[in-house]
Amino acid sequence: MSRTYERFAGACAVAAAIGGIGYSIAFMTYLKSGSTAAAKVATILLLGGGVVVTAVLIAVFGRIRQVDAGFAVWAVALGLIAAAGSAIHGAYDLANFVKPPVQLPADVPNAIDPRGLATFGLSGLSILVLAWLILRGCVFPRRLAYVGVAAGLLLIVVYIGRLVILNPKNPIVLTAAILTGFILNPLWFGWIGMELRRGSNPGMNRS
Repeated sequence: MSRTYERFAGACAVAAAIGGIGYSIAFMTYLKSGSTAAAKVATILLLGGGVVVTAVLIAVFGRIRQVDAGFAVWAVALGLIAAAGSAIHGAYDLANFVKPPVQLPADVPNAIDPRGLATFGLSGLSILVLAWLILRGCVFPRRLAYVGVAAGLLLIVVYIGRLVILNPKNPIVLTAAILTGFILNPLWFGWIGMELRRGSNPGMNRS
């Protein structure tokens, strides 16, 4: 993996971290006030975030494939599917905002990302596998892996909550979403971004 690409992916990771916080703020604003403007901002950030995360995953694969190539491919494949699903989900919502359909059922799950399967469920699983590989190979700091484990588990909790409970304002779903959206996910991507831009020795065992 070239240093030029790692620096580019690092910038994308930082952008994903910042955009994730922006998305969380916009989505929480929409939940609280029903603001159409906030919903549009959240939609655009969801679309953009899905795109930039794909660049990050390729760079991370360049580091973790030496640990276990099979699990590395699986983790990154899950992450790419999740990122694409998130981007398409955002694009779908954006298309409905730009040119509203005559009739759109409000209670029908998104066909591409039903109840956040990609955005939350597959993304969480991908991060969990990546964190496990980091713990095995120390290609990133071990403390980053612990952040990944927490983020991955809570993302899966958010997906299950959205699937079973449905209501995003439910205290369990809302708490998990706040922790991931405002703290763990931005920390995960921001930290990865700094490591990629720093160009740390991927074989160095650091805590």
